[in-house]
Amino acid sequence: MQLKNVLVLALTSTVVGQISVLSSLSSAASNAISSATSRAASATSAAASGVSSLTSEASSLASSLSSEASSRASTITGTGSSASSRVSALSSSISSRESSLSSSFASKASSLSSGVSAATGTTTNGAPYQTGALALGALFGGAALVANM
Repeated sequence: MQLKNVLVLALTSTVVGQISVLSSLSSAASNAISSATSRAASATSAAASGVSSLTSEASSLASSLSSEASSRASTITGTGSSASSRVSALSSSISSRESSLSSSFASKASSLSSGVSAATGTTTNGAPYQTGALALGALFGGAALVANM
């Protein structure tokens, strides 16, 4: 029986020792969890502050870019309308010059034709007015002259 008591006492002492070890491990784990939670909260706060700063900076940059784009767009629009009016003026000038050259060419061709006809003494029985073929030739000739300027 005594051996039984000794064994129970030894077993009780071992269990109490293990409970004490488990208690200190539990306390250490609790401290580690608390420390990790505190560090995570600190990191979350720092990350939120960084994100807020980045968001503010990105918003400021986007506003600046939008303002610059708007300014450049208005400059381009102004330049575009100025260039458009220049192109329109040049187009009108070219068109009137082409018309002038076309009528001049038609007149000279007509006088040359009548001169050749008078020189040869034959009549061609041509139309007394400008024909479509002559008008097209004058148009293409005038366009060639304008293109080569």
